[in-house]
Amino acid sequence: MKFSCCSEMPAEALETIAGQGGLEGLLAALPDDATIARLRTFHHACADIYRIKILEMLTVQPLCACIIREGLGITKSKLSYHLKILQEAG
Repeated sequence: MKFSCCSEMPAEALETIAGQGGLEGLLAALPDDATIARLRTFHHACADIYRIKILEMLTVQPLCACIIREGLGITKSKLSYHLKILQEAG
């Protein structure tokens, strides 16, 4: 199978995406920019160990900030920073 758009790509690589409509089909299947932006925000929010711990604590039950802060052993300002990022991420 010959692809005019991808003359420099190995034939084996092109064959793996042929069932998706080639490179054009693969690109068409990507989420729109707004969805990608939301995913980026979500991944950024989960990219810190404290934020992951906060989320895990909140899966057990709703907690006040003082319990989270005491459990993690962090300052009020550090907790506030992490909660702000989580809140902005939704």
